[in-house]
Amino acid sequence: MKGSFLRAAGLVACLFMVNACDKSNFQQDPYAGQPDSVRNPVRPGEDKIDASKPIPSDALKIEADEYFSFKEGYDGGAKIIVAHMLIPVNGRQAKMGEDFIVSIKNISNFPGATYDSLTGEFKWIPPFGTVDVGTTQSFDLEVEVYTKTQPIMMARKSIAVFVARSENDPEIVSVDGLTQRIREGEKREFTVTVKDPDGDETATGRPRLLVVASSRGAQSAAHMVTTSNSTGVNPMRDPQDPSKWIFRMAIEPGNQEITASLMKLNFGLVVISRHGRMSAPTTTEVEFYTRLQQPVVSWKEPVPFIGGQPNVFTFTVYDPPSEGRVEVVFSQCASSGAVCKCRPQSYSSYAQVCTVTWTPPNPPYAQHHKVSLIATTSSPNPWDTQVMTYPFSEYIRVEPGPTPTPAPTPEPTPAVRRRKK
Repeated sequence: MKGSFLRAAGLVACLFMVNACDKSNFQQDPYAGQPDSVRNPVRPGEDKIDASKPIPSDALKIEADEYFSFKEGYDGGAKIIVAHMLIPVNGRQAKMGEDFIVSIKNISNFPGATYDSLTGEFKWIPPFGTVDVGTTQSFDLEVEVYTKTQPIMMARKSIAVFVARSENDPEIVSVDGLTQRIREGEKREFTVTVKDPDGDETATGRPRLLVVASSRGAQSAAHMVTTSNSTGVNPMRDPQDPSKWIFRMAIEPGNQEITASLMKLNFGLVVISRHGRMSAPTTTEVEFYTRLQQPVVSWKEPVPFIGGQPNVFTFTVYDPPSEGRVEVVFSQCASSGAVCKCRPQSYSSYAQVCTVTWTPPNPPYAQHHKVSLIATTSSPNPWDTQVMTYPFSEYIRVEPGPTPTPAPTPEPTPAVRRRKK
C-alpha cells in the first residue's frame, strides 16, 4: 500500500516539472537567440557554407588510371595522380597543393619512387629483383587527398601497380687471353665477360655459360674448353659494373696431335640468364701450333768394325711426326782417322742420313770407340722458336781383323863351284 502511494507521488511530480518547463519556455541550445555570425562563424577569406545545401559525395575526387605498369630497371615515365574539388574557395576554383593536398600514404613501399604534389607526377624505376615470384607482381598504391580549408573533406583511392620482371637478353661482351697462339699440350687460361643485368649473387641467380661446337665441327675446339678451378666463385660479378659477370675459363688440348705446323680452331659461346633468356652465340678463334718432339736416332746398339779394313755404318736421325727440321752436330767421332757426317734425306728435311767411315788399326789398340752427337728439332716456321735437343752416344766395337799371312822366305840360291884348272 505504501509502495503504490510513492509511485503515484513520483508520477505527479514529473508531470508538474514538464508542465513548468513548457510554461517557462526553457531552451537548452546555448547559441539560441544569437545572430547568425555567431551561430555559423566564417573565417576570414572563407566562403560561407550553406548548410541547407548538402555537399556532393564527389565534391573531392581523385583522378588517375585504374592501374600503373612498370618494368624492373626501367623508367616507366610519369604517372599522373591528381584530384579535383568541386566546391569553390573564395569564389574561385580550388587549387591542388594550395587548397587540397594529394599524398601517397605508402610511398615507402616503392623504393626510390617520388611524387610531386603540385604536378601530380608519380615516378618510379623498380629495382631489379622487385618481382620475386613469377613474371609479374602487383602492389597497391594508397592515395589520399584532404582539404586545407572549409569544408574539411577527405578521399582515398587504391591504385594497382603491376611490375613486370626484367628479362633482358644477356650478351657476351669479350673473350680475353686467347690472342696468342697455343702450343699443343699447353693449358691456357682466359676470361669471358658477359652482361646480364638480371643476375644476382644467389646460386641460381648467376648467369650460365655454355661452350658449344661451331658450325665447322671438324675444326671445333669446344671439347677442349672447361671452367677454370683457379677461383672459388665462377662467375664473379664485376666490381666496376654490377651488370657484368666474369667467367674464368681454360682451354687444354692435352696430348692430342692437332697440327703438324699451325691450325686455326674455334668454339662457340652462349650465355643464359637466370630467367632462361639466351644470348646470341659467338665464335672465338684460337690458333694452335705444333709441339715438337725430340728427334730419334736409329742407332740402337754398338756396331762392330773390323780392324785393318774399311768400315761404313749408316744410321738415320729423324723427327717421327715429320714436323721439325732435324740437324746433327758430332761432338766425338770414334778415333783418329774416323769420319762422321750427315746429310739431309733427299725427300725431306725432317730426317738426316748419317755415316761413320773408318779403317781401324789392326790389331786394335782399344776395343770400344765412342761416337757422340747432338740432334735438334726446330720448327720451320720463323715465328716458332722452340727447339728440341737430344744428346746421343753409342760405341763402335773394333774386332781384330785376320792376321796377314807373311810372305814365304825365298831359299838362298846355291853357290856355283868353280872348276880348278
